[in-house]
Amino acid sequence: MWFQRGRRDGLEFARQATYDVLAYAAKMETFQEFARRSNGAIEDYDPTKDAVLGDYFSKMADKYKLIRLVDDKPVGLGINPIFQQWEYGSYEGVCDYLKKASKWIRRLTGTYLTRKTENAA
Repeated sequence: MWFQRGRRDGLEFARQATYDVLAYAAKMETFQEFARRSNGAIEDYDPTKDAVLGDYFSKMADKYKLIRLVDDKPVGLGINPIFQQWEYGSYEGVCDYLKKASKWIRRLTGTYLTRKTENAA
């Protein structure tokens, strides 16, 4: 459920994002990548503090009430398994959009190049 919701959110985000933000989102380190790199020290993972996408992640965390409190302090999103599923789905949605867009651009570019070649002849 959360993966699919994240995927839909990721697609919607991708449709509205600028190319630079979209390219950044596709390269951003996900929770799983962070956990592998940090040898399991996941407490520091907090995408809401990201300089480019922090506002987006904060908005989504608020929308779905994914930030949990422990001793009246917010706990990092990385240790929330629901957020992990949503984030992975969102990342997949962004990547799916990029794949579809690149196919469309290749098709459009191919059509343009074919017309240009035909007109030159």
